[in-house]
Amino acid sequence: MNHEFHSWKQAYRDDMSQNGYHDKRKSVVNFDTFPEDIKAVGDVVRAYKETKRIAPRYEVINGVTFYYENMVNVREADLRIGKILQSM
Repeated sequence: MNHEFHSWKQAYRDDMSQNGYHDKRKSVVNFDTFPEDIKAVGDVVRAYKETKRIAPRYEVINGVTFYYENMVNVREADLRIGKILQSM
């Protein structure tokens, strides 16, 4: 998401030398000059909080209802699926 912000793009352009080398010291992001980026981050945080507050505890896929107690931990789910497949 950072790469979509104007502040990041400007810092990226500023830190590139003629030979294509990037100097991190020159890529400092000054958010004071990019208030629209600050607003965008705020919008994302507000959307995340609102979604977390009202997120459904279930979803229906192909007519099958899956219930969730908490947010799905994809890594944990992948490990469990891997163990199940190995036991077959």
